[in-house]
Amino acid sequence: MTPGRLDRFWTAYRQNTTYNLTDRNCSSTVSHALEAALEGASARSGARPRAGGRFGAC
Repeated sequence: MTPGRLDRFWTAYRQNTTYNLTDRNCSSTVSHALEAALEGASARSGARPRAGGRFGAC
């Protein structure tokens, strides 16, 4: 995993400390952070995301 993409996610995330039940809660934040980390790792390995920019089956 490359820390660059994940660091950029956390830097941007910290700009707004508002809690939101549907978007900025614990589970969605973890999900977005993991996605950022996977994007960084896949960029390094040359992998491409699925349609919609996501890596999962969703």
